[in-house]
Amino acid sequence: MTDAAVPPVANGAPSPALISMTLVIYALFGVAAIAGLASSGFPLIAPLMGIVGIIAIILAYVKRADAAGRPYSGSSKMALA
Repeated sequence: MTDAAVPPVANGAPSPALISMTLVIYALFGVAAIAGLASSGFPLIAPLMGIVGIIAIILAYVKRADAAGRPYSGSSKMALA
């Protein structure tokens, strides 16, 4: 059984892994925002939902070097701003 070869990515084009990570980061920010709105009346649950947003910030900070010079570099900068 042979593995399917990953097509080469042109220089400067974002890799599929970078696109996926950017979407994961934005999804985590969205979940954190919705959870923050939904759990605002529950003082025990609200701080725990903030952890999702913190994880998104950490991922955006770690992956911003991978996105430097590519179309997704603005997304990581905007996520950290």
